[in-house]
Amino acid sequence: MSETSTQRLSVIAMTFSLSLLIIGTPSAWGQHCTGYCPPCYYNGGTLQGPPAQDGSGRRTIDIFINSSWDVSPGVTNSVIYNAVQAARAAWNATSACGTTGYYLALNQAGGESNADIVVAKGNVAGGCAENILTLVGGQNSKDTITLRASVANDQASANRVLTHEIGHSLGLANSVSTAGCSGFNSIMSLAAPLTTCVSDSYSLTATDVYRSNVNLNSPSSCQININTQQANLKSLLLPRHDGSCKAESRCILSSLDMCCMTLRLRSSFALC
Repeated sequence: MSETSTQRLSVIAMTFSLSLLIIGTPSAWGQHCTGYCPPCYYNGGTLQGPPAQDGSGRRTIDIFINSSWDVSPGVTNSVIYNAVQAARAAWNATSACGTTGYYLALNQAGGESNADIVVAKGNVAGGCAENILTLVGGQNSKDTITLRASVANDQASANRVLTHEIGHSLGLANSVSTAGCSGFNSIMSLAAPLTTCVSDSYSLTATDVYRSNVNLNSPSSCQININTQQANLKSLLLPRHDGSCKAESRCILSSLDMCCMTLRLRSSFALC
């Protein structure tokens, strides 16, 4: 019997003050077909799928939005529907680094059981969104993206959040969680305040496409172990010194993302 495991990957939750929490600034990076950012997983497997009907040879990956996002029976929340369409179009597009090895399709007729990626609504501990990757025999067999309800309050932000979470499905890790990649101009640098879940303005770049293809075609060149990243990141965490992480605070990892949380339950999350 094949071994099955799950991995959780999330959009980082921050406090309301975006200006205090972004590490570095977006640069001209992100448009080059080289480098090691954003990071990718060398043992996270890859989604399988039949060849795309356009003859490109890319793998077709079906996305399904489940009924948790219905505003009435059989009617999907329009913001989330449009966000999935925008995210899949962005990943399908040709960039300066070509295309990914995947062709993403929103297939509501195919049903949840047949989908490669399922989009659901639910509570996410310490974050606005998460992607649970299910590995079977070393391959990524099915992903479930869970979004807080508040993600649907802003269309442009929802587009970015879905694009980021699909990036995890395509083999990419969070840039901010990897030394040397903080502030890299990448959709995988995305973060959002937990209070609103309206994300910052990072977007998909050609280098995101390039690094997804590294994961697909040469995973041994990737630097992140999906099973041990959480433990390895602890040495990279330092409390912030702007008052949000005080002496009684401790740094923790929530769903493979960095947060700093005080011991008081009512305290908000902040990026360490």
